[in-house]
Amino acid sequence: PYWKARKHLSVILGQSYTLAMATTSLAGTAGPGPSSTGSALNSTAYMQAPQGAMQGRRRRCAEVCFELLNLEMVRFFQEKQAGPSAAAALEAVGIRVGRQLVERYTKDKPRLGDTLEVIKFICKEFWQVLFKKQVDNLRTNHRGVYVLQDNSFRWLSRCLPPTSVPSDPNKEEALRKQAMTYMPFPCGIIRGALCHLGVTCTVEADPKALPVCAFTIKISS
Repeated sequence: PYWKARKHLSVILGQSYTLAMATTSLAGTAGPGPSSTGSALNSTAYMQAPQGAMQGRRRRCAEVCFELLNLEMVRFFQEKQAGPSAAAALEAVGIRVGRQLVERYTKDKPRLGDTLEVIKFICKEFWQVLFKKQVDNLRTNHRGVYVLQDNSFRWLSRCLPPTSVPSDPNKEEALRKQAMTYMPFPCGIIRGALCHLGVTCTVEADPKALPVCAFTIKISS
């Protein structure tokens, strides 16, 4: 049945992302966006294995491979109408990845304390591992709601319009809606990491003005 095939695919994708992210670190700089050549394959960013990994051999993989895998994953779940929604399926994959990644990165660290300490860990160390930078702004209402703002969210860099094109509110809104289709996966990663660290929550993303993106974390009571 289709739902079983989707479940198996979610497991495979989750394991693939976890293995790739856990054994590689970014080397180089981000490749040109749509405003330069218009081709994602011109990316000069590479994923490179840490020193000493794989018995001293250095493994490199173009970062565009992750982008293309993400594009294909979103397309697949959107085209298949049976079973859970595409957003729910993508979030489920992200939760699996987030749990496994944070387990790898915290296994040799002291146990984190309260919720705020866990959130700060996500904003600094975990964000650096995933998106190659720290969160730019953290806000809270002190009642279980935290807002993490990334002013240049890396995974939305391909959604930016060419700088030479005049601003068009209609096109900007269309790009924002398109960007939203890719947000359940990173939201799932963040949620899975937090849940593994003992913080039960929901995570929602709002790409206000690309590439700015705010993630709202609501702690479950």
